[in-house]
Amino acid sequence: MQYSKIAIFGDSVMRGAIACRGKRMALRPDHDHPELQRLGYCVQNFAHIGSTIQKGLEEIRYRLPSLDRKTAVVLGFGGNDCDFDWRSVAAAPEQEHFPNVERSDYLRLYEEAIGLVRQTGAGVWICSLVPLDCEKYFAYISEGKDKNALLSWLGDAAMLYRWHEGYDRALIALAARLNVPVIDLRAAFLTDRAFHQTLIGYDGIHPTQEGYEIIDRVFSETFQAL
Repeated sequence: MQYSKIAIFGDSVMRGAIACRGKRMALRPDHDHPELQRLGYCVQNFAHIGSTIQKGLEEIRYRLPSLDRKTAVVLGFGGNDCDFDWRSVAAAPEQEHFPNVERSDYLRLYEEAIGLVRQTGAGVWICSLVPLDCEKYFAYISEGKDKNALLSWLGDAAMLYRWHEGYDRALIALAARLNVPVIDLRAAFLTDRAFHQTLIGYDGIHPTQEGYEIIDRVFSETFQAL
């Protein structure tokens, strides 16, 4: 199949957001992937900051008329889905708390999104989750909160990484079951020794400009190979 368009659906990482001090977000200059445009693709980035697979499914339904057999659709959701209301957790660590989208619903909705895309004749790719830096992320979510309360609920700060990885592993298993190719962003970050120092921003989740350059490279390699 010869594709001429790439449509990206996802969260703030797919959008190209960089975390700034003061809990603000900024879009990097190359958030519309000029490296893919240089390969001859028309790129449309429909990703949104804060998006979950629930919100993404609504966006996909809205954009379905623009998808066709010439479109390669990239899906990248998970970071917001597996996240918690940390203020509520810190206020009541003895209680049970649930993620924004529970894993079973996350997988069910992801499968529905894949099915909708395929009905248009478009190709579909899934992005693995960019790994979080649990040290930075714990410092970020605990700012202005009771750190000991958060730790008592988590067990240890590394649980943030393990929980996030659980969603990624489940997503990769779903992709294998549905025969969907994976754009493995996670591996590219985990095998880079600069991960903690320069690839992930101060909030522990969003890539830095250097981190996004890795995403650019993986995207280029994926679609140039087509």
